[in-house]
Amino acid sequence: MAVHVKEPAAAALLLGRYDLILFDCDGVIWQGAEPIAGIRDALAVLTDTLCKRTLFVSNNSTKSRRQYIEKIDTLTGVVCEADQIYSSAFATACFLHQHPSKPQKVFVIGHAGLISEIAQYCTVVSDDSETPYNPDVEAAKEYEPVDAVVVGMDFAFNVTKLARATMYLQSLNSKTGRRPLFVLTNPDAVIPINNKAMPEAATLAAAVSANVGFEPDAVCGKPHRLLFDLIMSQPRHQGVPADRVLMVGDRLDTDVRFGKNAGIDTLLVYSGFEREESVSKSSVQPTYTAASVPDLVKLAMQVNGS
Repeated sequence: MAVHVKEPAAAALLLGRYDLILFDCDGVIWQGAEPIAGIRDALAVLTDTLCKRTLFVSNNSTKSRRQYIEKIDTLTGVVCEADQIYSSAFATACFLHQHPSKPQKVFVIGHAGLISEIAQYCTVVSDDSETPYNPDVEAAKEYEPVDAVVVGMDFAFNVTKLARATMYLQSLNSKTGRRPLFVLTNPDAVIPINNKAMPEAATLAAAVSANVGFEPDAVCGKPHRLLFDLIMSQPRHQGVPADRVLMVGDRLDTDVRFGKNAGIDTLLVYSGFEREESVSKSSVQPTYTAASVPDLVKLAMQVNGS
């Protein structure tokens, strides 16, 4: 069972064990457009006083790293470098760039943030058409083949985009004889908004899978190990032992499972999605739990003298 940290000595001991801290964003650093109360001071203490290296790891595929840098600066005052931001959009772009098949042309269902990350390495094809879906018209179209189909969260997702992804995935490349790669940015099926479950990227990918009859070839976001390996492959983070890395998140299914898949310790905070009841009933257990990141830092600083 997880250790619930609520005493100053325990909080100070916890933070003293780790050099590199990976933070989920929504529910940990902010809630929607508002920062978690006290997070600005907490991050300042972690980086400036305790000299921790901090990274931000998010499954939100709609934003580019530049957009994350701007949001983190606006809400927390932390000035980040690009190599501190690891989103599922960036992970997907890196996956395509490093794939042995070297995909050149990619059809993307997703927003500008995802498209801009992938466009650093590949030619991006997208569909912004608002023309009503007509199966006869779509079936008669002949598109130039693509090397990969990427599905991320798309608030303008429609049947025309679904049909186009389906057509690409059913077509074989005349040169290689292979179908395109089918890549999902992150495995989240829903996103909780106002206590309601709203569709996320995996729900859109499930619609594509239902049409073509197979699952994505790769999933790039948490909880998959691919994202952790990407983080630790960066020169700035190489050489940090796994037992000195901590993952901080608010969800068991993505953040805590991500830590377990990576072989690192996890801290689940109750400032976001999960509650004590859901944690107690789960087979997936974090190493620690705490009320929030600011609460944990305040406790620790009672011992560290500030």
